[in-house]
Amino acid sequence: MNNLESSADQVPASQVTYLKRKTKALFDRLERLYAESDADKLSHMDSCDLRVLLDSITKLESNFDAVHTNLEESDFESISSDLPAKFESILLKFKALLQRELGSRPNQQFSSTLNTSFTNANPVLIMSNRSRLPQLELPKFSGIYTEWENFFSMFKTIIDADSELSPIEKLQHLRSCLSGAALDTIGSLEINRANYSVALDILQRRFDNKRFILQAHIRAIFGLEKADSSVGRLRQLADKVTSHIRAMDSLASREEVADCIIVQTVLQKLDKCTQAKWEERSSANELPSWAKLSTFLQERCRMLENVDQVLQDGQVGKSGKIKTLMILEFSLQGIS
Repeated sequence: MNNLESSADQVPASQVTYLKRKTKALFDRLERLYAESDADKLSHMDSCDLRVLLDSITKLESNFDAVHTNLEESDFESISSDLPAKFESILLKFKALLQRELGSRPNQQFSSTLNTSFTNANPVLIMSNRSRLPQLELPKFSGIYTEWENFFSMFKTIIDADSELSPIEKLQHLRSCLSGAALDTIGSLEINRANYSVALDILQRRFDNKRFILQAHIRAIFGLEKADSSVGRLRQLADKVTSHIRAMDSLASREEVADCIIVQTVLQKLDKCTQAKWEERSSANELPSWAKLSTFLQERCRMLENVDQVLQDGQVGKSGKIKTLMILEFSLQGIS
């Protein structure tokens, strides 16, 4: 038994129970506040009360993260809990709701023209011609599959769902958030009303791919650096793995995830030609399974064995070997 397991076993059951109840209580508090904060109630609150409420849920978020981190360190089974994902989902909607209400107040400062400025870190949204969000940072997306869901969820909640923004404004905000491969995907589109929906459709078809996203999370876990004995590096490793696991849990069942891990591991052991043939056979939006990969490998082995048998036949002359090699090349190109 390693040191981590020994330390986990030594945690009193009472402490684990307390931490579980604490995280559930914090979640229930956020859920209750959100349920009570309908549009009509918020419209009757002054700006000061809205800011206090926004500050309150921000502190609630910080407390929840701290308590749940302690819980995961004390009880390894809590790493797979879906409570943090639910908490984050409600939190994002709540913050967006409060920001919109604050931005609608007449005493908010606003610019006279649409101005989307951004730095190397995050784009900053400055609203135009009407009192709106004073400043709101949107996450950038460069084309990394593991970042797609968080980016698109935030963008849809804050920008796409805003009925007061025109399609042209939404498209400009979308472009300001993108970089690298993601920006190249829609870079040729002109800025006009019709192309906003076109840009979203292109990005979704390109990056909203459950299979690619799941495989990207698996590769990311495999690529994590080995942690040394320091607490900081160990915590960093645990947090990253937990983050990837939560993301995968939202995409597929544990059985499907396990199957994908097996497929990903086996594929790394195959030659590039066989990998390419597997990709040609695989559906882009269907999760791979070991059963399908196993069937593919069996079929490919039979084909290659048949070709080898012909090549080893002593009656095949020079011209026959050349012909057989041509058949082999054709077979390798055509197998599916």
